[in-house]
Amino acid sequence: MTAEGLLFTALGFALSKDNSTIATHLIPILSFVGILLAASASIVLDAADAAIIRLSPMPSKYDSDVDVIGFRGLPFVGLLAPWRIYPPMFIISWYLISQMRI
Repeated sequence: MTAEGLLFTALGFALSKDNSTIATHLIPILSFVGILLAASASIVLDAADAAIIRLSPMPSKYDSDVDVIGFRGLPFVGLLAPWRIYPPMFIISWYLISQMRI
C-alpha cells in the first residue's frame, strides 16, 4: 500500500509541471498501475486475514484464558478495517483521477 502513496506523489509532481502533455499521458498510466496495485493488495490482504482467522484458537464459551490475535470486533465494523476499505478506496480514487481532463 506504500506504493499507492508513491504513485500519488508522482501524480502530484506531474500535475505541478507546466507541461500538460506529460500529465495527460501520465495520468492514465498511473491510474492503471494504481488500480492493479490496489487489486493485488486486496487479494494479499484478504488471504492474510483468512490465515489469521484460520490459525487463531477458537475459544470455548467456558474458557476465558485464551490467546486472542487482535480484536475481531463486530461483523459490520470489520468492513471498515483498513485492510478491507483501503483497496476499494484506492481503486475508486484512481478511477476518478483517470477521468480528469486537464
